[in-house]
Amino acid sequence: MFLTAKLNLLSGMVIGAGAVLLMKQCCKQKKQHQKTSKHHSSEVGSPIDGETSS
Repeated sequence: MFLTAKLNLLSGMVIGAGAVLLMKQCCKQKKQHQKTSKHHSSEVGSPIDGETSS
């Protein structure tokens, strides 16, 4: 019984750590994607230093 409880605890910790790492990676990629898409849209969408858009 003690061995089963220990095994359940360890497997839960491994699954939890994996989920945390996965979410960190996912958030990092999402942030990077927003940064690049925001940079491109602001570069194209707004005129800089008095330039007129046609």
